[in-house]
Amino acid sequence: MIASPYDSTRCYVLIKDNRIYNTDINRFSSNPGNLIGDGLREVIQDCGPWNIVLSPNSISTPAYQLTVFVSKFFINAVKKPFAAVVEMEVSVVASVSGKLVFHETYSQTQNTPTDDMPGAVSAFDVCLENIFKTLTNDLNKQATRM
Repeated sequence: MIASPYDSTRCYVLIKDNRIYNTDINRFSSNPGNLIGDGLREVIQDCGPWNIVLSPNSISTPAYQLTVFVSKFFINAVKKPFAAVVEMEVSVVASVSGKLVFHETYSQTQNTPTDDMPGAVSAFDVCLENIFKTLTNDLNKQATRM
């Protein structure tokens, strides 16, 4: 799940007067919620702690339910260098007991290599890679207590 207004294929940019606007020309191939969800499922399946990660619309009952809420996903263009900003809250609930077994907020800011859309996408990629790496490390450490 991603916070409004970021749940769009458009890229959002924070400008000098603290207004956020969206790009009309440059668009993501899918909304960030889907891109992040697909990437995160792949990373968790490859790096643990679970070998099988089901998609949200699966008919199977998982042992744990992982929820990600993306609260920030924009380019900060208030000053140079521009930077990608990503923040997400991650929760894991045991399906049988309904007990919250993990809850953490991850935040990452990465300067863009260039002040254009390819630079923004590159910076978003680095932010997500760093968050996913930290998250999977945290989940693997927590797995023995789940």
